[in-house]
Amino acid sequence: MYGNAQALTTYGQYELCGKILDIAQEFGCRSVFCIDGLRSEPSDPVPELYCAATDPQTLKKSLSRNIKKMRGCIFGAAGLLIGLARTRGMHGLCLLVETPGSYPDAIAARSSLECLCDMLGLKVDLSMLEQSAESTRKVLESFREGRVGGESGASRPV
Repeated sequence: MYGNAQALTTYGQYELCGKILDIAQEFGCRSVFCIDGLRSEPSDPVPELYCAATDPQTLKKSLSRNIKKMRGCIFGAAGLLIGLARTRGMHGLCLLVETPGSYPDAIAARSSLECLCDMLGLKVDLSMLEQSAESTRKVLESFREGRVGGESGASRPV
């Protein structure tokens, strides 16, 4: 499931996440996986991944994949879903990927999805996401080089 909006109140957050977990349990789900962004300026072309888990086994599996342990709080549905999953006896993992958070970050999305697919043994075609990531990379390079729209000219007034 995908969502780019959150419930507006604390009560709404709990109600929404509770309903999501109700439906997941009706389908026999025993594990919950969330992907979220961690606002920071990635220093490497491949953003770092962090995680939080509901139990030591799930955490150990994640850390063995070179994912760092999250320090601090995870806000919103991603954190609440795995927290509530634990109270229901479900396993939960939240992957957080570094992203500036100021634009749709296809590079971060691809990195986190590749990791999750690898963890779950899934084969998913990410080629369209790769195209989007390449477009993002080119736009960011043009900003770093002082070009806008592919033209040189950092001296132009903005």
